[in-house]
Amino acid sequence: MKIYFKENLAFLRRKFNKTQSEIASQVNKSQRIVSNWERDNTEPSLEEIGILSDFFGITSDELLFKNLESEGLNSGRNVNEPLKNEIPAFKKAIELHETTISTLKNSIEDKNALIAMLKSENKRLIAEMGKLIQKK
Repeated sequence: MKIYFKENLAFLRRKFNKTQSEIASQVNKSQRIVSNWERDNTEPSLEEIGILSDFFGITSDELLFKNLESEGLNSGRNVNEPLKNEIPAFKKAIELHETTISTLKNSIEDKNALIAMLKSENKRLIAEMGKLIQKK
């Protein structure tokens, strides 16, 4: 089975009008690494293949095993607008995470206040026990 990764990466990059540096930033790599991928000098990791597939709105199988330039795309997404439909979902997820973080912060503050109150009460009880012991 032929692997078309290098051809597909170059094709998709041109189709989306992206530079190698812009693609590299998606996977936290240098432009040189992307250049090496396109020249078939090195291979990306599975994680990087997944990130690139998501970025371009295609499956990993399409990115690796289908000649996208000659065969076209059959995926549900429009390759000209990668992840555009996912933006509202990402925004909603971010809002949910921000709400969760805020709730956790409040919970931590509540727990810290409770701990402070218990420590104060503990000190008071120890002091009273000390007084009782001294009276005996």
